[in-house]
Amino acid sequence: MITKKCVYLVPSFEDEGEWDEDDWIVYPGRVVAGVLSDILQALGCEVEPIYSEGEKGWEFNFTYQRVAMWSRVGPIEDFLIVLCATGWLDLGGRKKRVFERLDDVLHKDGRFSNIRWYTQKQMDTGQWDYPGKDEAKRPGA
Repeated sequence: MITKKCVYLVPSFEDEGEWDEDDWIVYPGRVVAGVLSDILQALGCEVEPIYSEGEKGWEFNFTYQRVAMWSRVGPIEDFLIVLCATGWLDLGGRKKRVFERLDDVLHKDGRFSNIRWYTQKQMDTGQWDYPGKDEAKRPGA
């Protein structure tokens, strides 16, 4: 079973990418992905190099105690980080443990604020919060 968690957060540092008056040269998110990569390495994860997926965001693979995971960082309503852990069983709770440890570190790290976690089901059914959500529900919006 694939476990997917999504976290929205606001970084205190700039990560605007590069714009050339017509289009993005480098999409935003690379700096946030780099900070996330550093945090995951400090938590004991083996992290592969970050690569661009264009407008989708910045991605990298990582492993925690032989559990393969993947992350995508993109500038969607603040910054969205998708963390995905593959594998059918997690009897030892390794997936859950890395998400809990990451949450703890993010909340203690002064570079991030407004940290909000969601499951894939919550995202798919619109049970997540983002700026302007209430205005989008109004008639005529």
